Amino acid sequence: MLDVLLILATLAGMPFPQPSIGEAPPAHIVRVFVLEKGARSAGSGSLVAPDLILTCNHVVKDREKDVVEVMFGNWDVVTGKVLKVDTTYDLALIKLDAPRAEAPATITSATMGDDVTINGFGYGPYLAQKGIYKERDKDNKWGIVKGAQARSGDSGGPVMHDGKVVGVLWGASEGWTWFTAGDELLKTFPELRADPMLIRPLFYDL
Repeated sequence: MLDVLLILATLAGMPFPQPSIGEAPPAHIVRVFVLEKGARSAGSGSLVAPDLILTCNHVVKDREKDVVEVMFGNWDVVTGKVLKVDTTYDLALIKLDAPRAEAPATITSATMGDDVTINGFGYGPYLAQKGIYKERDKDNKWGIVKGAQARSGDSGGPVMHDGKVVGVLWGASEGWTWFTAGDELLKTFPELRADPMLIRPLFYDL
């Protein structure tokens, strides 16, 4: 198997990717931008509460409390700040400056052998690819999807089963995608175990 590659895109000389004709993403799947040296590094993510985006830590580059930009599927761009990061499982939560009307995703766990989709924006166009949750790695830390290979810029995008988020993808090798599974997501950010519509008060200053 080839070495696993982190899949973060860097967009230089273009404010944002231009719209392209294709499959529309679910409303909760977003693009995440981080400003860096005159360019925007880009990854993907999921709305998991009215004001929270779940993505990879390497997408936001350990920039806790830094401002990032989030683009929804309707090309609406909003801002937020990195609220929490976890380097063990390469995860991050972004708190948006204002809550969204879109329905947040639900996080759960999948079973090995389940059909799943990997989702992300790559260098611009959204793409959902079908695969199988094949196995865990030898240390039982990461999930592995066979038959779908994530692209550069898909990092932080959701792995989904039956319309629910069952993981966050972070890397790829030939014909495979690697992800942090739903059980690790919920252990790392236990507040996401609740109904996502009820999470907002935990993060708002009253």
